[in-house]
Amino acid sequence: MNVLTSEPTKWADTVEFSIDCLFSSQSARNVEDVLSKASTRKHQKNLLKAVEPFIPKMIENPNGISILTSLVKYGTIVTVSNVTRIVLHSCEKVLTCGKAPVEVCEAPLGVLLERILYREDCTDDCRMNLIKILKSLDHSLLLGSSVFLLATARLMIFDRAFAVSVCSNIKAKKAFFQLFLIKTKKNVVIRFCELVLSMEERKEDLTDLCSVFVFNALHTLYTANSSLRPWKEVTMLLASCGCIAVVREMVKLLSEWPDISVYLRNDHYAKVIAYLLARNPEMNNGIVLLKVLFQKKEDFDEIMASRKSSQLRLLAAIAEKPAYVAALSETLGESPGKSLLAAAVRYRNINKPKALATKEVLLQRIDKIRSVSGTIGSLDKTLKRRRE
Repeated sequence: MNVLTSEPTKWADTVEFSIDCLFSSQSARNVEDVLSKASTRKHQKNLLKAVEPFIPKMIENPNGISILTSLVKYGTIVTVSNVTRIVLHSCEKVLTCGKAPVEVCEAPLGVLLERILYREDCTDDCRMNLIKILKSLDHSLLLGSSVFLLATARLMIFDRAFAVSVCSNIKAKKAFFQLFLIKTKKNVVIRFCELVLSMEERKEDLTDLCSVFVFNALHTLYTANSSLRPWKEVTMLLASCGCIAVVREMVKLLSEWPDISVYLRNDHYAKVIAYLLARNPEMNNGIVLLKVLFQKKEDFDEIMASRKSSQLRLLAAIAEKPAYVAALSETLGESPGKSLLAAAVRYRNINKPKALATKEVLLQRIDKIRSVSGTIGSLDKTLKRRRE
């Protein structure tokens, strides 16, 4: 099979020779790599011109969709507009829920729609029409489909009123929960949570709104008797970015898990618990969780002996709250204050930016050289005085 190589000047000829190159995963990777580094618009313009007649076919193939996504991500406004126009026409039934795409195309198509919406600089009618179509759909359809989920997240970021409407919709919450339970949809669900919970713009009120929605939708999975737990990536996002109300509730629920001490040995969950303890405003709930985690001295000693960054982060979070240190003292029968502070220092040193760490080492060496030079200088002066 022919592929679009890393030489963009040959793309048009390759497409003309055989359109099979548009359905190759290698072609998709090469296009992404070239366009992401290109310093000229020429390559994406020429590629669009070459593939435009075949976009309806490309929409039916995940690799073809990936190439279109690269054009939207790195293309001009005109490119975005042209791709959107053909996508609207070719996917009319899919966008109106009259037809489902081939399963392997669902996630790639969802990414393409989200990238189109992301291009706010494109105010063309085609993009505006796509927004209107999506907003006209029932919220449960948007939150229950991997085709629409990421685009919905982008709309929620742009439009707070729309976000409020979605987050207050009970059917949407149930649809999101059902989608969450499908293992093959894991990546798209995690990406949705990343978009609405860890926004670049840090729209705090919107993050709070969305974190409550996600947590409430998955609430039953956090209860003590649940046999299934949420994806650890989603739990991490809720712990690190969720609103205080969500953090408070998570601390309470995790302390009721019968196997929470086992989860503590997992790097990911050690970070989760560290975030929860650090951000939790209710000391009493945090103390309950601590006493469940460290029921005897051996439990604490095991974590203290660990060199892992995640475990040190947990110990550092405990060290920051005197109430936690006092509670641990009761359990252990002795104060762990010094040990916790030492762990906190180790954690900060491990996670110190490399540039800063290098700078500190160099400064220490310079100070040492100056100190030695000063000592030698003083010694020389003493010897000179003696000779005089």
